[in-house]
Amino acid sequence: MALVAVRHTRKRHYDKASIDHPSESRRSTSAAVWLTIVCFGLAFMLLPAGTHFLGDGYQLLARLAAGTPSAKVWDIGASWLHDVIYSILPGEAGSRALLTYRVTSVSAGLIMLVGTALLSHRLFRSRFLAYLFSLGLWSGGYMLLFFGYVENYSPFIASVVLYVLVGLLACERKISRLWLFVPFALAAFLHLFGLLLLPSLLYLLLRTSRPGRALGRLPLKSKLLLATVLALISAVSYHFIYNASYFLTFALLPLTPDRFTIENDTLFSFKHILDICNLLMLLLPGLPVLVIALLLRPVRSYRHQPPYTFLFILILSTLAAVYVLNPGIGMPRNWDLFSIAGVPLAIFCFYVLLNVSRGARPLMFGALLAIALNFLVLGPRVASQVVPELGVAHFKNYLTLDKIRNRNARRLLVDYYRQIGDTAAARTEQARTQADFPESVHNRRARELMAQSQYREAAEHLHKAMELDPVSSDAYANLGSCLLNESKLDSALVLLQIADGLNPYNASTLNNLGTVYLRKGDLRRAERFFLRSLAIDSTGENALAGLASAYLRLGHYDRSLHYVSVLYERANVSSDYFRQAGDAYVGVQAFDQAAQAYEYAVRRGLDPAYVRNQEIKFPQLRR
Repeated sequence: MALVAVRHTRKRHYDKASIDHPSESRRSTSAAVWLTIVCFGLAFMLLPAGTHFLGDGYQLLARLAAGTPSAKVWDIGASWLHDVIYSILPGEAGSRALLTYRVTSVSAGLIMLVGTALLSHRLFRSRFLAYLFSLGLWSGGYMLLFFGYVENYSPFIASVVLYVLVGLLACERKISRLWLFVPFALAAFLHLFGLLLLPSLLYLLLRTSRPGRALGRLPLKSKLLLATVLALISAVSYHFIYNASYFLTFALLPLTPDRFTIENDTLFSFKHILDICNLLMLLLPGLPVLVIALLLRPVRSYRHQPPYTFLFILILSTLAAVYVLNPGIGMPRNWDLFSIAGVPLAIFCFYVLLNVSRGARPLMFGALLAIALNFLVLGPRVASQVVPELGVAHFKNYLTLDKIRNRNARRLLVDYYRQIGDTAAARTEQARTQADFPESVHNRRARELMAQSQYREAAEHLHKAMELDPVSSDAYANLGSCLLNESKLDSALVLLQIADGLNPYNASTLNNLGTVYLRKGDLRRAERFFLRSLAIDSTGENALAGLASAYLRLGHYDRSLHYVSVLYERANVSSDYFRQAGDAYVGVQAFDQAAQAYEYAVRRGLDPAYVRNQEIKFPQLRR
């Protein structure tokens, strides 16, 4: 009976024999783990990022300091978290915003470190192997997120790490599968990418069910046929999703080149495949060594076992999402969000290599070499963020290597030089931008002509800008505005929709889309776009006036008056607007609202600073 029990225990641990070291001191290993965590924590706090050119760092700092709510629905949870921390911290707005992101980044890193140490200890019976496994995870390129990095992804990636480790424990029946819902819910709350964990969660929940067991008993040919059918369905679905809206068109890579394709970067282009390989090397520099070591271990040793199937599903789901998404600012600068693909890959590699028997001990040397390579690359990356000169040089390399995708990022460098008082460098960079991208000159000239109501002349420059830059959101938005002012509503609508797809968070574009729908009589869509515009810029007078007009025509007179009242708080709104609003309310017999609007007009007209038209005669209000 004892022999049977021992065999059963070994089977449940999936051939994971302990590497017992008689001389190994558990106390010394535990001390090494906590000492490493303390060293990492100190590094997180003492070596925070000094420049924020990667991702949307500077835009996020500006949003938080201005108190503007986030309009990005996919990471609304992370934005809310930063808003809460920002409201608690003291200090001036700009420094408080930076401190908020640093506190979040470092805290997420510490939680990830401690969680990894505790969960790894339960995964491996040998504390030494658990320590090596933790070091492997702590050496990945995604660790840069925890060095005071300014983005919304540090708590998200930490929750993904914890989810994968909890999932492995659930596969080994060392913890209830229900615990998976905690890190999964947290990841999904922090970012929409958290839903990429859903396939692996469903696998763990359903694998012991009747359908799951039936699927597992299918012969290999049936499984291959099923996989082929799913692949065909996915390809067709991808085609329809890509063409469903301009937002999705620009969010995903095309199967074949189209008019918006940059440098023939398609789903199966060599450049895109090379970008993915470069991303994986950035996230896991020791990957070549790990792959070689994995090839030395027979595939049958980890095939058809739940932990490895769970990890395979995670790798496929996360890598597939990263593969199909269009890196709008270039794959290297999008590494922070795309690092979700590196987490399950790193855990898989180190889990397989360290989950060994005594005879396979040489595989550990591959893991050790990979860890060393990872740290050798992570160190200079941390330094490039800490030292401003290195950060600027690093960013300039991205501008050079991926010139087209980073054309709009040039302004970040110009703004940086202006903030530190180096006006000469700012002028030089501005001149270089105009020389490298002549479309910027056409866009600037078009804006000048539009300010003079010379829309046809402006349109000529905008067409030239679009020829030079097929994904210039400013050119499409301004051309749409020109056509809107010429009452060419259908053409304006198409151009503004393209501009919105390229840049979904431009308040002016959203306002113009609302105006088009208002003039076309589609009041509900007009309402939706005006509200989206105000969510980004609550001071937009055109959107406020558009909502007042839309609600008036919808018969919601109190809502309409609400936005008229908000407009009254704007000092530069003419009294004539409120008189016209009163006339409109009278026309629909909304007399209470009309009286209020006329009172706004009288109050505004009585103040000499706001008189715009001395000939307006306001009706006498009844008291």
